[in-house]
Amino acid sequence: MGSNISRLWNWPPSILLQGFMGECGFRGGYVELVNLDPAVMKYARTLFSTRSCPPVAGQIALDLMADPPKPGDPSFPTFSEEVQSIKNTIRKNTGRIQEVFAELPGISCQPLKAGFFVFPSLHFPPKAIKWAEKRQMEPDMLYCLHLLEETGLHVKPGCEYGQRKDSHHIRLFVGTQENIMEDALHKTEDVPHAIHEGVFLVSSSDYEICLTLNV
Repeated sequence: MGSNISRLWNWPPSILLQGFMGECGFRGGYVELVNLDPAVMKYARTLFSTRSCPPVAGQIALDLMADPPKPGDPSFPTFSEEVQSIKNTIRKNTGRIQEVFAELPGISCQPLKAGFFVFPSLHFPPKAIKWAEKRQMEPDMLYCLHLLEETGLHVKPGCEYGQRKDSHHIRLFVGTQENIMEDALHKTEDVPHAIHEGVFLVSSSDYEICLTLNV
């Protein structure tokens, strides 16, 4: 590195959620601290020492991520097969998401370039948006509740991820098994009118609202 770059602080994290592994449940990761001021390093050590370490399974998974099996190792064929299977699943799922949402009214989805999540856009009628605003709810949250009530499918609304103003999304994980993804996509196909016609069904323990709002 040049003299200017070598003086920069560098704090690159690496976690199990990254790359093809996508193992967010293990909660494992590490961070490399480069060129940090000794005073800052002191606080960094204090911070890290107060955090609990991942369980044994997470530490094993982290070790595999940092130092995967190499050609000639007994586990390399199995490891390579698993990696390729994960990549194939992601590729097939992203393709199916594009196909299905291209045919549904009120939903559009940009091609996925990288990562494990897609955020299809939801296009609501103006009256449906106003109805949600009066109840102090985001329209995509309302749609997620409707989807849960109608089909049992739980997806996350884009409003929880800092989306652009006046835009609405849902989040889908593309690393799931193909049969589960196919089932989820079929369930979204069952209720496309919820966006196109502005039909929402929201239930609670003591009431149920079914409201139709046309454009």
